[in-house]
Amino acid sequence: PNPRGYRIRRVSPGLDRHSDNAFYWSSETRINYDSGPISAVAGVFYQHLRSTFVSVNPQVIDASFFGPAVAAQFPPGALLFSDTANDHKFIDKTASVFGDITYKVTPTLSLFGGLRYTNERLNIDYSVANYRNNITGFFDPITAVNTAPPISTNAFLADRTVNNLSGRAGAKWEPSRDV
Repeated sequence: PNPRGYRIRRVSPGLDRHSDNAFYWSSETRINYDSGPISAVAGVFYQHLRSTFVSVNPQVIDASFFGPAVAAQFPPGALLFSDTANDHKFIDKTASVFGDITYKVTPTLSLFGGLRYTNERLNIDYSVANYRNNITGFFDPITAVNTAPPISTNAFLADRTVNNLSGRAGAKWEPSRDV
């Protein structure tokens, strides 16, 4: 439905409008020890996530759709190419090493403690480009290629490394089954 009679056409060159692709892999290896009053576990963990997202939504829209301020910049009935192109890449690599030990002081009382060290490296590559231009001279309706520069962009690269040491310690009391 188009109650106001705006001419809006979706540009469809047959391409996927939203492409989301993810690769994930993780593994954990543990070594357990249990003898007498001592039980322990130690191990390593690794995770790799790579995610990409690309989104485009090209349209040809009557300039009056954007309001009087925009429409005044173009001749009456002018058609504009409008699109917001998103391109994001995210990478997360995490590695950790951990250990935990429990010492049974008595049959009902245990002391325990453990440490985990984690290194996480994050990387994001983000960009958004907004297009709104007259189709005359810039847009080829056969190939759906727009050659005009974007009216605004936002892009950044960010790298962050997080190192964390966490732990636990405590006592555990279990009542005797004979009670």
